[in-house]
Amino acid sequence: MQRHDSGISPLELSRCAQAGDDDIARGVYAPLNDDMVGFLSDLVVISENLLGVHLGVDPDAVAMSTRVVAGRCAQSWFARTYLATVPAGEPVAVRVDLDEFQTIGVGPDPRVLTANAWLQSYWWARLTRDQTAIDLLAATPISAPGEGQHPDEAASALVRLLRRRDAGEPSWWDDPDSHGRHSRWDQPWSGIRDVLHTIGVQSRFTDALTDALRAHREHWSAPAFRAVPQGFWSLPLTALAAIAVEEGMSLEVDSEYLPASLITDRLWMFELVQATVSAAPARETYHELDEPNDLNKPNALDEPVPLGLVADIPAATTLEVIATDIEMTTTPTDVEVEGAGHPRIERHRFGLPMADLAAMAADVDANLADLRAELRDDPGRTIRLTASIAASGGAHHLAGDPRGAALATRVALRRAAQLHHAMFRLAALQPGEPAVIELDSGVVQTQGIGFRTKIANVPTWLDAYWFARATRNRAALETLWSVDLDPMRDQTRYDPALMGLIEVLSMRDRGDPAWAARAGEVLPEIERPVVSSWEQSQLLHLEVFSVLLSIGSEPGDQQRFTDALVDALRCHQKYWAATPKRSHDSSGYSSLALFGLASLAYDEGMRIEVDSDYLPMELIQHPRWMFELD
Repeated sequence: MQRHDSGISPLELSRCAQAGDDDIARGVYAPLNDDMVGFLSDLVVISENLLGVHLGVDPDAVAMSTRVVAGRCAQSWFARTYLATVPAGEPVAVRVDLDEFQTIGVGPDPRVLTANAWLQSYWWARLTRDQTAIDLLAATPISAPGEGQHPDEAASALVRLLRRRDAGEPSWWDDPDSHGRHSRWDQPWSGIRDVLHTIGVQSRFTDALTDALRAHREHWSAPAFRAVPQGFWSLPLTALAAIAVEEGMSLEVDSEYLPASLITDRLWMFELVQATVSAAPARETYHELDEPNDLNKPNALDEPVPLGLVADIPAATTLEVIATDIEMTTTPTDVEVEGAGHPRIERHRFGLPMADLAAMAADVDANLADLRAELRDDPGRTIRLTASIAASGGAHHLAGDPRGAALATRVALRRAAQLHHAMFRLAALQPGEPAVIELDSGVVQTQGIGFRTKIANVPTWLDAYWFARATRNRAALETLWSVDLDPMRDQTRYDPALMGLIEVLSMRDRGDPAWAARAGEVLPEIERPVVSSWEQSQLLHLEVFSVLLSIGSEPGDQQRFTDALVDALRCHQKYWAATPKRSHDSSGYSSLALFGLASLAYDEGMRIEVDSDYLPMELIQHPRWMFELD
C-alpha cells in the first residue's frame, strides 16, 4: 500500500530532516531544568514530527539517522512517564540520546497521566520491546479529566483493553467498564481496536490491518492533513504489528505507513548505537534518493514546509547523496553452483554491509552481558528476551562467519543454546524455586518461573530443540522430552503442523517406530496454518518434514537426504530473498532448523553433500564443538 501524496518532494523532506537533526545537535531544544516534563513534552512533539519527515524518505526505517530519531522518541516518552511515578522533589536521572539529565520527580502530573499520553508511551514501549517501560505503564494510574475537560472514552477503553490483555485476563476484549456508556469507537480507534482483537488469527489480522491502513490513508490524504508528518506513518498500527510478530504472526501487509524493519527486527533498539546527531555524521548515514528525477519535479514547495520543526531551511543546506556498499539486490545471481561434486546453494544478499553486521553482533554480545543480573533476579521477565537477543547475536556472527570457525561465533551460539534450554528448565520449576542455569563457561543462580505461555510454546520448543541438536546437548534434549505438551495445546496458539512436528520429533527420539506414520498424518496440516503465513508453511515448515523423513540408513537414503536438504536450502533462500525487508532479518542469515537437522543426520552417519553458507559446516561436522569451548 503506497502512502498518500504529501505534496512535498523527497528532496525537500530530506533537507527538512537534516535541518531538524542539526538543530537538535546544536542544542536548540536544551532542557529547562525547572520543568523537565515540559521539556520532554516539547521534545516528543518535535521528535515525532521529525521522525515523520525521516520516514517520508525512508519508509522502512533502514537508515541509522531514522532509527536515532525513533529511539529518541521512545526514550522521551519513557522518561516523561517515569518522572510522574517518582515522588515530587525526589532527585532522579533520565537519559535521552547520549545525554543524562539530573532532575527531580514530579509526582502524578496531569499532563503526563492522561489516557492518550499512556497510549503513546505504550506504543513506543511495544515497538522497542522495552519490558521495563511496559511494566512501568502497567503500574501507572490514569488521571481523571480535570475541570472543564471531557474524557476521551475510546482512548480510556483502549487502555483498559491493553492492560487486561497484557495481564492475561480471560475475555479481555469484553470491557465491563464500557457497558452502558456511549463510547465512540470511530476512526482511528475502531481500526486500532479491530487489529488488536484479531492478533492470533493470521487471515483476520491481515484483513484488519489492511482496512486500518486504508482508513489511515483516507484520513491523512485530505488536503488539510496531507503534509502533516504524523500521517506519514502510523505508530499505533506499527506497534500492534510488532506485538503480533512477537507472538509468532507474520507481517503480510506491505505498506509505506509501516516501517517494517522496526517491526521485524526485534532488536533494533538494542542494536542502535545512540550518537549525537551532527551535520557530518548525518550526511554519512543519510537516506539515499533512488529517484534522481525527484530533484527536478515541479511539485517542490514555493512556501515554507508546514512541518513545525524549523522556522525556515538554511539557504546553504544541501543534500549529499553518498554511495554506500549496501547491496540492495536480494535475488542472488546464482541459485545453485555445481562444483567439486556437490551442489552449492548461495546465500541471499542481506542488504547490509558486513561491517555493520559485525558491529551489531558485538553490540548484542555487550547487551547480553548487561542482562545477566536481570536474568538472576527476575528470570520470568527477562529469560525469553535474553534468549531471543542471544539467538540474534548468533545469527549476526554467522553472517560474517558462515562456517562457524571463529571462537566468537561458537561462544555466541553456545550462549543462545544455553538460554533456550534454560527457558524450559525454569518453566518446569515452581515460581521462586532455586535453580542454577549454565551461561557461557559459568552458571547463574536464579529461580523457577512456572509454566508461562509466552515462554513455553511451540516456536520456542522447536528453537530449543534445534539448538540442542546443533550443540549435541543431551541434557537439553531430556529437558524438552519431559515437557508436558497439554498446556501448550490448551493455552497457546500454534500451527497444528508444528505441534505435530514436536510430537514426531519426540516419538523418533524415543525410538517409537510409528513416528514416520505420525508424520504422514500431520503433513496435511501444512496446508492449514493458523499462526504462520501460507508461504512460511510451504517454503520453510514443509521442507523440515521432508529432510527429517529422508534421514535413514537404507540404500538410497543418502541421495534422498541430499536432495531434500538441497530443496530445503533453496526454499529457505527463496523465502528470505523475496523482499528487501526479509533480507534484513537475521532469522534468515542461516537456517537454525536445517542446522539442527543436518547435525542430527551427521550424527546418525549421513554425509552432508551440499555446500551452502546457510549451514555452519565446521559445527555440523565437529560434534564436540560446544564442549571444547571450556
